[in-house]
Amino acid sequence: MISTFLGMTFTIESDYKPNELNERIEAFIQWSQKYIHDMNDTDFETQRQSLIARRLEKPKQLLEYSYRLWSEISSKMYDFNRDEIEVKAIKELTKQDIIAFFERHLSHSSATRKKLTESIRIENITQFKTHLGLYSVPKPVVDVYANDTHNRNNN
Repeated sequence: MISTFLGMTFTIESDYKPNELNERIEAFIQWSQKYIHDMNDTDFETQRQSLIARRLEKPKQLLEYSYRLWSEISSKMYDFNRDEIEVKAIKELTKQDIIAFFERHLSHSSATRKKLTESIRIENITQFKTHLGLYSVPKPVVDVYANDTHNRNNN
């Protein structure tokens, strides 16, 4: 399994009450777990090969290629080989790995599952967004400031 898995996020904007949305999320997780469990090996392999093909597909336009590069730069991860690394991990995954992941981390009955639910009632979306802080920045793959004391001391 990929060791950098940080979590799964469901972001929902809805007029429904938080409890109803939470029930729907749980139902979706249960449905997904059953879907993968019931999937035959041929279908699983087809899905995996399709994902690999999509990850290895070369950008059709310069804009798409630029977006991939800038995503790495703006996230300060600098992992320009991300597609190849992820494909290697996907190739090693088995259906049983996915099922075990669901059972350990996502299943409602898991003793090791951790879950945080946050509900925010927003009256003015523009005002809400202007007061948002930034998410914490993950550790980059390459530290471009390692030998640059000027930038390191000013950040």
